[in-house]
Amino acid sequence: GGVDVTHPASDDPNPQSVAFTPDGLAWVPLFAAPAVNVYDFSRAPAEWLVGTVDLAGLADSDGNPEAGVALACGGTVFVAIQRLGPDFAPVDLSYLVPIDAAARAPIDLDPATDGPQGIALLGPWPKQFRRDPADAAGHTALVLTSGVERVDLSRGTSAWAIAPELLAPLGGPLAFTLADGGASAYVALSSADFTSVSVVHVGLDGGEPAAPVTIATTPGVGDRMLERLGDTLWLGDRDGMRLRAYDLAQSPPAEIASDTLATPIAPWGLIPLP
Repeated sequence: GGVDVTHPASDDPNPQSVAFTPDGLAWVPLFAAPAVNVYDFSRAPAEWLVGTVDLAGLADSDGNPEAGVALACGGTVFVAIQRLGPDFAPVDLSYLVPIDAAARAPIDLDPATDGPQGIALLGPWPKQFRRDPADAAGHTALVLTSGVERVDLSRGTSAWAIAPELLAPLGGPLAFTLADGGASAYVALSSADFTSVSVVHVGLDGGEPAAPVTIATTPGVGDRMLERLGDTLWLGDRDGMRLRAYDLAQSPPAEIASDTLATPIAPWGLIPLP
């Protein structure tokens, strides 16, 4: 069973992602409404919705901050907002908004400034989070914008782990996943004409490979459809209505035709669950 995602501010609140806190609650940011819905899936479906977090104080003039992806870190949930105008052009910067999971409210990062604040990002449109394997304390996250940013969640600062100028000549970033060991990443990029998606391998922080190496290409439009499981890289293929598999143990990686997974409809995104 299931229930519709609803919010009084929008007929179609457009949920974008889900993050789970240690208590098992699911946090679902709404792109078309200024809120994050909170669900308890241990209950009967009619009782799943157990709360909401108001993000109106972080909106621009249209009243909506355009919330997207989320990351749970202990008792804090970080939600990415874009702040877009009516023409979907950025109003200013994109931000990560920390939410106190117990209070179900944004955390005030600067008591001397009116209203809640977010952590400013370097690039637009935060599309995806990954935990930073270089930080055993778990205080930093890797965030995909126009490149890959390393964000210190405790200090509220960001720096480029993969600079956008490395990726821009190859296309627009859609998704990324870390290679074994976490010193490099695989990044899915949409071509400029949106007719194909390529996957490149590139090092973090100037490491090897220093320049992106293309390892796979698929036709069609893509989104957050890239994930590494062990030595296998999975790439969504919307035109082929399938997930394609690549053997990362080979150099260069080779497609594993026997492991292709057909999907009943065109795939849109891959969401790893805890």
